[in-house]
Amino acid sequence: MTGRFLVRRVLSLLITLFIIITVIFFLFRVLPGDAADYLVDPLSSEELKTTVRKQLGLDRPILVQYGLYLLNLVKGDLGNSFVYGRPVSTLVVTALLNSLPLVVITWFIAYFVGGFIGVLFAWKRGSIFEKVGSLLVLIIRGAPPFWIGLMLVYLFALYLGWFPESGMHAGIRGEGDILALWFSSEFPRYLILPVMTASIYSLALPLLLMRGSMLDVLHEDYLDLARAKGLKEWVVIFRHGARNALLPMVAQSGTYLGWAVGGLVTIEVVFAWPGMGRLIAYALLSRDFPLAQGAFVGIALLVMLLYLVVDFLIPLLDPRAELE
Repeated sequence: MTGRFLVRRVLSLLITLFIIITVIFFLFRVLPGDAADYLVDPLSSEELKTTVRKQLGLDRPILVQYGLYLLNLVKGDLGNSFVYGRPVSTLVVTALLNSLPLVVITWFIAYFVGGFIGVLFAWKRGSIFEKVGSLLVLIIRGAPPFWIGLMLVYLFALYLGWFPESGMHAGIRGEGDILALWFSSEFPRYLILPVMTASIYSLALPLLLMRGSMLDVLHEDYLDLARAKGLKEWVVIFRHGARNALLPMVAQSGTYLGWAVGGLVTIEVVFAWPGMGRLIAYALLSRDFPLAQGAFVGIALLVMLLYLVVDFLIPLLDPRAELE
């Protein structure tokens, strides 16, 4: 069953990836303008723009460009960035590694803290704690993440002076120093404000998912049986109830991780964090087709792998769920 499931899932993911690659390729080509409009001064002659388009391969028929792109992709070549003039794979991997600590720590805080608070909200349903807490969560969720970030910058960076207001390092440079940067003493100070902003914004979804799921299991027979055995209420809620309510949150967490790699763009822009979201925003602004395509393909691959991992995790949490 597991082997057949894996084969079906991998084939499905490959077909989905091909569709995503095709849609992304043609979608960027229908956008107004191209990299030549960005690279060449607007006051320059049309002949210069034509020369630049020819150098970038944008003068070829779109189907020829598409065929060459697929051929290079099969070879593992994502091409060179029009703007940076460097391999797209290098730029994407660097941006992904920069985003990784921000995304993973945010995911951990949002889903563990949010899940815990969601269980408490379900347990104390109808209380002042639950009503006021739910209202605050919805208000925070409705606030733009860039506004939350700016408020935190003003309070903790400009007013109190506890943390740097932007960037991810002060003295470490170069792509080869990423691991050294992660373990440097100053890195946590640059990481705290972006993580706080992303966690506050992301907390609501897992919290509300867990609350709703817990409300569905609170009156199940197996919980009544646990209570009849004399177990304390908090043991019944957290050890027996919460485990069975985890599945919706676990299933959604894979989607969140994939989204967050490129979806925290406003937070990365506010804090000048050189991650995937900021890279995609700049690539789209400059019509850097190879860079934007490479970034989206990388995110698509990551999301699909996370879906596959979640598919195998769910039966471990609930043996009643089977791989189909």
